[in-house]
Amino acid sequence: SATSFREPRRTATARLLPAFLEVLGVEDERGIPPWAGRAAKAEIAALATHVIRAAEGGDEVALGVAQAEARALAEHAVALRCHLDPWPGEVPVVFHGGVLGTELYSGMVARALADADPVFRVVPPVADAVAGALRFARAALVSA
Repeated sequence: SATSFREPRRTATARLLPAFLEVLGVEDERGIPPWAGRAAKAEIAALATHVIRAAEGGDEVALGVAQAEARALAEHAVALRCHLDPWPGEVPVVFHGGVLGTELYSGMVARALADADPVFRVVPPVADAVAGALRFARAALVSA
């Protein structure tokens, strides 16, 4: 029998939709667009943790979403590098917090960066984000 293009793909490993329905407090997938229409950007961004968690559990849809977003993030990094050219040598990249703190997603992004442009080099953070922001602000004040 023919499958409707609107019919969701169901697999034994599909965990993403039930997780979203529970987190969003909606009954079925039809409730997602109205929720997204009234949600703040931060609420939508917070869904990424659920996507990564489902991907870590083997959900095929979540894995596909995570891989696509890792490639998109690498494309943004390439665009930024091109905008800042000429860049002297390797471009250090630090993963810090959020979903980049997970082994699965940081590995996906590292591979996507390497595939996009071998000039990128993932390096460990020297300090946490707050300390880095304070150092940046202090340098800006001193040079002003």
